[in-house]
Amino acid sequence: MAKNEKQKAAAPAGEPEVEKKEGKEEAVGQAQEPRAQAPKYDVRVGLFPSEGPVRGVCTVTINGEFAVKNVKIIEGSKGLFVSMPSYKSGEEYKDLFFPVTKEARAELQEAVLNEYERQVQIHRYDGHQGSQQAQAEAPQGVPMNAMA
Repeated sequence: MAKNEKQKAAAPAGEPEVEKKEGKEEAVGQAQEPRAQAPKYDVRVGLFPSEGPVRGVCTVTINGEFAVKNVKIIEGSKGLFVSMPSYKSGEEYKDLFFPVTKEARAELQEAVLNEYERQVQIHRYDGHQGSQQAQAEAPQGVPMNAMA
């Protein structure tokens, strides 16, 4: 068989057909499915005083590889929501970073708001003093007053 010729390998029933090209195997006729693993969010929140609608600003690191700064936690008429970093274009604001799917948006918002609530509870319990007891009770890896 010539070097550039392809050789199809027989696959067991239910398995994708495989092609051998120069010693490498590749699936034939099937797209590779992306991994269905949810991203891991590391959220660091800085709390703002309760004056105005902004309750906090955070940095979100996704899978330890991609960081998004200036994500805001805002108190709206329907409760808290997460506002992505944006810029003004004419009369409107456009997000610089945004989740592409509804599921990704829900996961990101849940991660940010859970960390925000955790920080609020620590500070409420602590009286804004940063006591060693509140630090000891907080999960490890997140500074108490982390600010983006």
